[in-house]
Amino acid sequence: MDLEMENQIIVSSADPVLQAGDVLSAESVVRQTFSIRDLFPIISAAATLAILLDRVSTN
Repeated sequence: MDLEMENQIIVSSADPVLQAGDVLSAESVVRQTFSIRDLFPIISAAATLAILLDRVSTN
């Protein structure tokens, strides 16, 4: 039996009874928020490029 329910609270039919050999899987998705730690790689890459361009343009 393969049954997929997404964001459903009310199910019109009765829940199936689990029997021996049935496989029950649950999947959850956690949304990650944007934080200060996410900014550090962007800022460091931009700073590295700025320093590189400054060094190249002065020579």
